[in-house]
Amino acid sequence: MINLFLIISAIIGAVLILIILFQKTEGGSLGLGTQTSLTGGMTSNKSSFSGMTKITYALGFGFLFWCLFMGAYKDFPEIVRKVLPENGMWVRDVTISNSMWGNRSMFINEPQQNIYPVGAAIGPGMALAIGASIGCKGNKTIAMCGDGGFMLNLPDLWTAVETNCDVVFLVMNDQGYGVIKHIQESMYGGRKFYADLIGPNFEELAKAAKIKYSRIDHADDLEEKLKQALNFLGPVLLEVNVHSVGEMPRYFAPPPHAQKD
Repeated sequence: MINLFLIISAIIGAVLILIILFQKTEGGSLGLGTQTSLTGGMTSNKSSFSGMTKITYALGFGFLFWCLFMGAYKDFPEIVRKVLPENGMWVRDVTISNSMWGNRSMFINEPQQNIYPVGAAIGPGMALAIGASIGCKGNKTIAMCGDGGFMLNLPDLWTAVETNCDVVFLVMNDQGYGVIKHIQESMYGGRKFYADLIGPNFEELAKAAKIKYSRIDHADDLEEKLKQALNFLGPVLLEVNVHSVGEMPRYFAPPPHAQKD
């Protein structure tokens, strides 16, 4: 089923790219329905809602629908968007959850609300979230981190307490480096090395840092517990027990030699 999903996603994505590339503006150039005036300004293209554009919109929403096929996590993007205030900050570390839906299926009102380390190095999510919260003068902030990236900068947890920043650290705990595990399973026939982690008890860690803590063991608990966390003034550590909620589907297909009979 996952492989079928990936094939359909790839086909829709490829068709979308081709349609966008072959759309033409009034000036005859390739583009997305705008034209550049002689003075350098952008003007609206009267043909922006042509048949080709309508097809683009339809396929775009279709692609979004397919992206939401994520097993137990299919409702996570909608719930996070629902409970996060309009001016809330959406911060992510490099994690498999972000690869699946954090970057793909979350609607952001303003570009400044979308914060993500483009360098693809794990770990900076906590620091980015603290800085975003302070810089935006207390806007509610959600920072989605994997347990691996979260543990790389644990001292930042005390920084969050000292600054009393309004951040919910949404820690997707799968007891390992999820992205690396998926790569190893797909590319190396399921042989995994140095990807499992012996992490701390996050509840005890929160007690040590004197930070509010809660845990999600079922997908149905996300909305209520995330609401409670966002209503709290100050930092919150909200752990998602991935092994209890459900394993993450693969986000890319393995090569033929790695397929298991």
